[in-house]
Amino acid sequence: MLEVFILKIENPNCFWVGIKGGGTFIIDEMEYKKLQSEMNQFYNKTYRYADEVKPPTLEEGQVCVVYCQELKSWCRAVVKSFKSHKDYCITECFLVDYAQIVHVKTDRICVALESFMRLPYRAKKFQLYCTKPVTLRVNYYTNKVETVPVDRWDIAAIQYFQDLLHVTTQVEAKLCAFKEDSFDVYLYVTIKGEKVCVNDDLVAKNYACYEINSKTNSTVENQNEKTSLSIESASEEINPAYVLWPKLLQAKKPKVFDMSGDLSDGCQRTSYKPSQENDSYNRDVILTIPPLMQGVTVSVQGDLPTDQKTTEMQQMEKDLSEKNPGVKLLQFLNPDPLKAADQQDEREALLSVCQLCPVVLSNKIEPCSSLEMAPLFLALKKELLKNQFQGPNHTQSYSWPAIARGYDSVIISPEKDPLVYLLPIITFLQSRSCYISLPARNGPVALILCPGQKKAEWVFQFLENYSYCSRSLHPVLLLLGKNKEEIKSVRIPRGCEIIVTTPHSLLRLLEYQCLLFLRLCHLVLDEADVLFSEDSDQIFKILECYKTNLSVEGKESAPQQIVAVGTHWNKNIDYLMEEFMNDPYVVITSLQEAAIYGKVQQVVQLCLECNRMSALLQILDFTPMDAQKTLIFTRSVEEMEVVHKAVESSSIFCLKMNSEIGFDFSNVVDQWNKQFNSGTNVVLVLTDDYTTALGITDATCVIHFSFPASPRIFGARLYNMSANFQNSIKKVLSGKEQPKAKSILLLTEHNACQAVGVLNYLKRAEATIPPELFDLTSGVLEAREESKSERPLCHHLKKHGFCKNKKCCPDRHRISLETDLPGKVSDVAVSTGNVTILPLFIVDATTYFGRIVDKEKDVYTAFAEEMNLYYKTASNCISAETVEKLTVYALQEENTFHRVQVLEVMPKEKSCMFHNVHIRYIDEGRTGQVQSYRLLLLPEPFQLLPPQAVEFIICRVRPIDNEVEWNPK
Repeated sequence: MLEVFILKIENPNCFWVGIKGGGTFIIDEMEYKKLQSEMNQFYNKTYRYADEVKPPTLEEGQVCVVYCQELKSWCRAVVKSFKSHKDYCITECFLVDYAQIVHVKTDRICVALESFMRLPYRAKKFQLYCTKPVTLRVNYYTNKVETVPVDRWDIAAIQYFQDLLHVTTQVEAKLCAFKEDSFDVYLYVTIKGEKVCVNDDLVAKNYACYEINSKTNSTVENQNEKTSLSIESASEEINPAYVLWPKLLQAKKPKVFDMSGDLSDGCQRTSYKPSQENDSYNRDVILTIPPLMQGVTVSVQGDLPTDQKTTEMQQMEKDLSEKNPGVKLLQFLNPDPLKAADQQDEREALLSVCQLCPVVLSNKIEPCSSLEMAPLFLALKKELLKNQFQGPNHTQSYSWPAIARGYDSVIISPEKDPLVYLLPIITFLQSRSCYISLPARNGPVALILCPGQKKAEWVFQFLENYSYCSRSLHPVLLLLGKNKEEIKSVRIPRGCEIIVTTPHSLLRLLEYQCLLFLRLCHLVLDEADVLFSEDSDQIFKILECYKTNLSVEGKESAPQQIVAVGTHWNKNIDYLMEEFMNDPYVVITSLQEAAIYGKVQQVVQLCLECNRMSALLQILDFTPMDAQKTLIFTRSVEEMEVVHKAVESSSIFCLKMNSEIGFDFSNVVDQWNKQFNSGTNVVLVLTDDYTTALGITDATCVIHFSFPASPRIFGARLYNMSANFQNSIKKVLSGKEQPKAKSILLLTEHNACQAVGVLNYLKRAEATIPPELFDLTSGVLEAREESKSERPLCHHLKKHGFCKNKKCCPDRHRISLETDLPGKVSDVAVSTGNVTILPLFIVDATTYFGRIVDKEKDVYTAFAEEMNLYYKTASNCISAETVEKLTVYALQEENTFHRVQVLEVMPKEKSCMFHNVHIRYIDEGRTGQVQSYRLLLLPEPFQLLPPQAVEFIICRVRPIDNEVEWNPK
């Protein structure tokens, strides 16, 4: 083990050290100081006679002596490169004793005398033995991130390596092998009295993996055969510094010499050897996308093709992990594959996943590829990093630049994420100079409309979390009822610049504060599709009020921006863009929604599975007016071959894409991209595997011969027509009718369960719906509702008489005379008329649980006294050894015993000896959570009395503003 000191760090595979004295072959620092003094004395004296010490020629790699201005000393150096100027030449030299780069003129370089080469170079180049950098690679098809070896070290890994060496009090190295110009070592650092192996630490932190190069090993074995030197029986000691001896004095020595012996002291290290990838194989397929029509911009990157060798590499990793205890140890030390130190890597991996997904844009937008490049102010970025923000994601990377620049924007994405618009709005509000011209009065600069109080509260929580790191915005959550006195008393606080509210609350306030919009510059519609579908009248009133106030004096020079964010495209959004927006930026990351935006004609053809081929041939247009490009999607290669033969036999020019062609797409792509005359129909039959790889965007028709496996695949198919998507804004400006793209879906009895989703999509696309689809859908809905017969009755249906989310609600929506009859709570039947109720647990404003009390005989009171008396005997308090779902037990709370039913048994936590159990108090109606050991066995006689808790609902009352949940007030 050698004690060293650090001279220079480039990365873990390239750093220079000096070796401290104390060994047989280690040169003491005093020797180097003596050599330095001799060189200074000689060259300072003889430099006046420059011709005598000047080298006749200079070449790269030549050893020389140069004067270093920084060190004020003559130093040994190696020539690295030359750079010519008009009157002189600059030489780049590497100082071999200090690991520094200096630039000197060629006439100031001296010959290195042999006497000054008696000592080996002081700076030794080290690299970590068998330690290879890793990075995150995304498998598009499995949608997973995997760690794989690479050649370059990540910036975070280099920074972590530097930090380790800066805080250490001692650095030691164990020599394992050396090559032509560097040592391979295990590096050990001492931090706070504890010795840490840097190689292991980098692997444990997932900055690196272990790899033994087979090429190096074979060379070592050959070398050991030629020499009798080994770590076990060394007949003579080898100077480890000799490898870096000046070449002009160095004898011919072997290039690589292994000194590792065992991989470590008593612990075998794990090696990783990646399979060699084929040069022709590239993980990132670069696609050439044909020019798109004006006004529609498309951004896409290629899919990642699967590769057999990649699978082999993953299998090798798995085998190594299973067979080697070293890997399991490292996984134990670092069970989380992405630690905090790897946050940047994780963000980049997430970003790369997003970049693989296409996006439809109305204007060209350069996405922000990282948080560092995001258009957010510095304090906000720091707060996001502090909160371990993993972004920007795919939608944010495109929406942030447009919103942060103040453009009118429409964002359609599957996520209901307020950060899509909130962060760039907060950033824009930091520019006070933009709002100097606004009237000097109270009033918001930004207004966020949400579809309901719950969403408004959620958005306001985000706003509070991220606005405190900015200048004071004083955000306000505005939720108003119908109390006129309360509305009149509302005052907007001084300095309030953002209000989060709902459409109904805002309109109530506008009745009494008509000047509220005088300073308004930013209007945000959160979940715009929901707002337009449920509160369209209120939204258009607000928009008209906003538009009216645009002409207020002082607002001409202030920014004016409307941002609409939603999950579905809505026809009212078209009207919003035409009437209230100025050249809006449209960002759509949900491709099936992009097809609705692009006015793709949706056609559904119902047929039997056995008649699909004849239906397909009837659909195909043999004599189109204009040239057509049709894609036919099939589920398998066999089905594709059958369809290809049938279409080709119908005298239509038909191409196919199958696995035999592999990734040599050139012929198919060239044929597809040719210019065709009007009246020609070109057909390409393919499977979904090749959709993205071909990069087609100019198809005019897509036929779904096989039903798409998911909405995402359906959207990916439609995206092949994105060059023919219509842009309503550009259409209005140009006044020209654009050709419509068409999507034809063959729906058979095998896909009947998808009929409801297809019908809903056709309604939103305003397509013609065949009557047969209505019949099929009604049958599917009937069967779906019958399958819920065992489910409880929907609580929204019980409270309000309707369920807003009936399509996705898992509960039953039909009254069952058997299940929904009032339960029997005692032997005495409840008579009609008034009853006495004891409320026990209040759920909300109209729902509570209570007990029906009989004035003559209270059954439950006597029962409770009897049960309490039973459990006062300690021998009767027997804990349940095993807890089963839906079983009734007893539970003690202070001096009272309750009957409880187990609703769910939670998995046991590692640090806990008992299960957490979710229970319901069957005689009170409330729920809770306890540990399993507290549940007591309940004798059979105490289970005979029916549950006493009865649910009561106040009828004919529901929340205002179409809310489904009551306001806590």
